[in-house]
Amino acid sequence: MEKPHVSTLQSSTLNFFKYEYIIFLYFGGLLFGTAINPYLVTNLGLLFFMLVSVTLISRYSLILPRNPLNVLFSIFILYDVLHLLIAAHFISLTEAWKVVITLFTYVALYGIIQSYTFNYRNIARLNLIFALVVFGESLLAVLQHFSENFYVTNPNVGDETSRIVKGYDIFSYFSSRFALNYFEARGTFGQKNQLGAFLVLLAPFFICLSAVKLNKKVNSRSLFYGGVALFSSIALYFSYSRSAWVGFAVSLVLIALYAMKGRTKLVMIFGFVFLLVLILINNDFIDFIYDYVFTTDATLYQRFPFWQATIEHINATPFTFLFGYSFVSPYIVDSFYHHYAWTPAGHNSYLTLMEAKGFIELVIVLTMLFMALYKLLRVWKEANDPELRSAALGFAAGIAGLMVSQLFDHKLMLFTIEINIFLVVIISLTVSYTRHLKKPS
Repeated sequence: MEKPHVSTLQSSTLNFFKYEYIIFLYFGGLLFGTAINPYLVTNLGLLFFMLVSVTLISRYSLILPRNPLNVLFSIFILYDVLHLLIAAHFISLTEAWKVVITLFTYVALYGIIQSYTFNYRNIARLNLIFALVVFGESLLAVLQHFSENFYVTNPNVGDETSRIVKGYDIFSYFSSRFALNYFEARGTFGQKNQLGAFLVLLAPFFICLSAVKLNKKVNSRSLFYGGVALFSSIALYFSYSRSAWVGFAVSLVLIALYAMKGRTKLVMIFGFVFLLVLILINNDFIDFIYDYVFTTDATLYQRFPFWQATIEHINATPFTFLFGYSFVSPYIVDSFYHHYAWTPAGHNSYLTLMEAKGFIELVIVLTMLFMALYKLLRVWKEANDPELRSAALGFAAGIAGLMVSQLFDHKLMLFTIEINIFLVVIISLTVSYTRHLKKPS
């Protein structure tokens, strides 16, 4: 077999620059660079660094096998490029540039991940990269919960990241009512719902993967994965993002239904139902729900007028129904929302997608997500390697939880929001998982 050609430049830099380093620096910079300058660092600087570095040092060729998910992703990108041209009069040149950079990032990272994981062993390396990034974000969030000294302020965003909000602790509620000595965790995102959505997507993955690794062998690597699962779950709770809580509950139920068998599954389902009944008949808990949802924070029940306003805006004309208004987000119509509520956002990703990019975009995105779910669950059922099976189930649970959480939030597939980078990576990984379906354990 002929040895692959490696250029002189590649030979001299290959040991210092590797895919693992590039991907880790990109993911780490994507999150922690947001706290410094969200657009320059995450969308422009890191993209340039990634593309140039991979071009110079990669010994892998870009590989995009024939797969329905790859076709759907291509349609998604092409439609967004077309929509950018259609909706150009709605956004400034600066915003359009951010969109172009983000699309380039999606395409580059999508191809790079599939090329990197063409080698089956690199999937484990990528898992470790995910673990390091998620652990760092989760640890910061836990520290923020107990001390305002760990908050990251961003002068480019304004009050959203510099305003420190006191949080509530459910576990101490029944003895001290609201525990106002704690703070909302926001990580490097500067916003609790973004941190929550990020952890909903990735925490189930580490719960499933660590369970298999710890069952197989207890060592430093498996204990670290267990720690990531624990810290990411705690950080998700400390975000006080109710949409993330609901999504995470769905993820855990999905894991239980698929991972447990026979009597164990029946006991788990009965336990969930029994616990729910106990909660519903508990007057103190009902008082807590009333206080937390309707008295201390009006954002939940105020979502109904947001949704009504968004639906009316979508249905304004057949054109806006099919193609939407703005490529980036519906924030261009602030004055429209002032008639209904205090915030210019739909607080529902599916309505927001329709408003931003039309019904066609919503169909493309939902088809892509459900296709990824179907393929991941197929890997869970048919793969030979238990770690691959558990990883597939974890990602499926994460995507399902994120989709549920986005019924009450507006982060899904809108640009300059970092969690969508990780969602694109998971969709790309789904193709690699199906390619390695029959690999021996």
